[in-house]
Amino acid sequence: MKAIETRHQAPITRRQERDVFVPATDIRETPDAIILNMDMPGVGKDNLDIKVESDTLKIHGGIADESLGSILYAEQRLGDYHREFSLSSDLDQNKINASMNAGVLTLTIAKAEKVKPRQIQISAN
Repeated sequence: MKAIETRHQAPITRRQERDVFVPATDIRETPDAIILNMDMPGVGKDNLDIKVESDTLKIHGGIADESLGSILYAEQRLGDYHREFSLSSDLDQNKINASMNAGVLTLTIAKAEKVKPRQIQISAN
């Protein structure tokens, strides 16, 4: 089933002195949903924007620069995350749940009722 697929992935680029990252994403399927786990370290839920436009799931997140002084040495990168996915009609775009825990964004997209497995009852005559 090709319920979700990656749209154009933005390469890592410089934009106004901030990097743009494509977050690593794992996609799993259950009988009822498609689940995406995206690595977005340093991004808080207040710095996330998740929306669906014309069958495209768009995820934007940013790492706030909360430094109190000049950076003397840095190994952590500041920047923005961006990723897009095409959603098939097999998914219910009105039933998307998002949660953020320990730098991992989890999106659960419910499958449309028409594609969920269902048991057929047998009646006796």
